[in-house]
Amino acid sequence: MVRPSSNRPRHVWQHHHRREDLQSGLEPDACFYIEHEADVRDHEEIDLAIHPPPDLVLEVEISRSTAGRLAIYAEMGVPEVWRTDGDVLRMCRLDEEGTYREVRESQALPGLKPDDLRRFLALRTEVDESTLTIQFREWMSGGV
Repeated sequence: MVRPSSNRPRHVWQHHHRREDLQSGLEPDACFYIEHEADVRDHEEIDLAIHPPPDLVLEVEISRSTAGRLAIYAEMGVPEVWRTDGDVLRMCRLDEEGTYREVRESQALPGLKPDDLRRFLALRTEVDESTLTIQFREWMSGGV
C-alpha cells in the first residue's frame, strides 16, 4: 500500500529546468517535487544550481524516445523517471553508477506500482477526472 507523504506533491509548471554549470537542461512532460516540495514551495522559478532536481519526472514517448535524455536527467541527479509510450509504463530509478534501472515500485511514492497506475488510468473513460482523482487519493492513503 502506498504510504501517504507528509508533503503534497508539487507539479512544476515551469517546463524548462537548466543547470548552467553542467550546460544541461531538461524539459520533461511533467515533473514533481515530493520529498523536496518544501525546498521549492516559495519559488516561482527553480534554479537547479541552487535547488534540488525534481523527485520524479514523467516522460511520454509517443512521438519520440527519451532514452537519450536519460543521461541528462542522471547528470542533474533526478532520482526517478517514469516513461510511458501510452501502453507500457516503466518506473526507473537512478542507481549508484548513475544509470537508470527499471524498478517494480516507485521510491518517490512508496508502494505505488505500474499496475496500480494502469488500473486507475483505465477508469478515465468511465468516470470524470475529479472522481478519479478523489479515488486515487483515497487509495493512496489506504482508504480504498
